[in-house]
Amino acid sequence: MIICASCGTANPATERFCGECGDFLEWSTAPTDPPSDAAGTADPVPAAEPPAAVQPTVVTTPHRRPPRRAPRRARHIGDDWHCVRCGAGNDQQRRFCGACGEPRPVAVAETVKRPWWRRWLDRITAPRVRRSDRRRREHARRRLLLVIALICLLTIALVGGPLLGRRLVDEVRDRVQDHVPLNPDTVTASSQERDHPAAHIADGVTNRFWSPSTAADGSWVEARWADPVRVLDVVVTSGVSTEQELFLTVGRPAVLALTATTADGRTVEGTLELRDQPGPQRFTFEAADVVRLRLEVRSAYGPRSRPSLAIGEVEFFGRR
Repeated sequence: MIICASCGTANPATERFCGECGDFLEWSTAPTDPPSDAAGTADPVPAAEPPAAVQPTVVTTPHRRPPRRAPRRARHIGDDWHCVRCGAGNDQQRRFCGACGEPRPVAVAETVKRPWWRRWLDRITAPRVRRSDRRRREHARRRLLLVIALICLLTIALVGGPLLGRRLVDEVRDRVQDHVPLNPDTVTASSQERDHPAAHIADGVTNRFWSPSTAADGSWVEARWADPVRVLDVVVTSGVSTEQELFLTVGRPAVLALTATTADGRTVEGTLELRDQPGPQRFTFEAADVVRLRLEVRSAYGPRSRPSLAIGEVEFFGRR
C-alpha cells in the first residue's frame, strides 16, 4: 500500500496517482509491506550491529502535479469506469484515475421518457411554474381560442350566410327606397254596424269609419292581400272626424294589438299605443311576406255609447 502524503488515503502499490485527491504517489512515502504471519518460519537471525549513524542529506523536491485536461463526459461501462485519457479501468469508488490522475468523468444519465399520465399529474401538482412556461401556455390557449372563434364564424357564414345576406339587402332597400301604399284586396271584421262596414278603413277618406256592433274591447278588423307584401309602416286615424267636438262623441281605440301572418304561416306581433287626439298617427311595424294583418282592440277611450268605437282609416306602407 502507498499512503498519499496530501490526504492520507491508502492506495494500492500498483497505482501512480491517489484515488481521492489525484496527487502523484511517487512524491509520497515509500510503499509499506504488510507484516508476514506465515507459520513455521525459522528462528530470526540476530541482526549485525549497525554502523555509526550518519545524518542523511535531505533533498527537497517541489510538490507538483502533472498537467490535467478538463473533464469529459463519459458513460459507465459495467462496474468500473474507464479513464477518458488513458483508458485504464478504475473502481467505482475512485474519484481520479489511478494510472494518469485524470478526474473521474461526469456520468451521462440515460433519458427515460415518463408515461403521459405521470407528466399530466406533474403539471397539476407542480408547486410553481416558470414565467416563460406560463407565457407559453397562455399564448397556446389564446391561439386555441382564436382558432375556435374562426371555426364558429365560418360555420355561421356557411349556414346563415344566405339568410343574413337577404336580410341585409332588405334592410338597405327599406332605408333607400320610398315606402309605397299597400292597399289591401279585402277587409273583414269581427262585427260591423250596417252603415259602418269594415271596408271603410281602406276607402281613402276619413269622414267614413268602421264601427263594431259589439263591445269595443276584443273586436278586430283584418286586411288581406292576394300577393305577399313587406309591411314597414302603419298609419291609424281614429274617431268619426278630425274635428275635436265630433271626435269626442264616440269611443276611440287606445291600444291595438297587431298580428301579421306570412305566406308560410308564421306570425309577427306588435302593439300600437294611440294618443287620444284627432288626425293620423304613424307607427313602425316591419314584417315580410305578409298576406294578412289583423288589428285587435285591447282598450278604448271615450264614452260607452253606440257606436262603441270608431276607426276612420288604417293605411299600410311598405314594399311589394
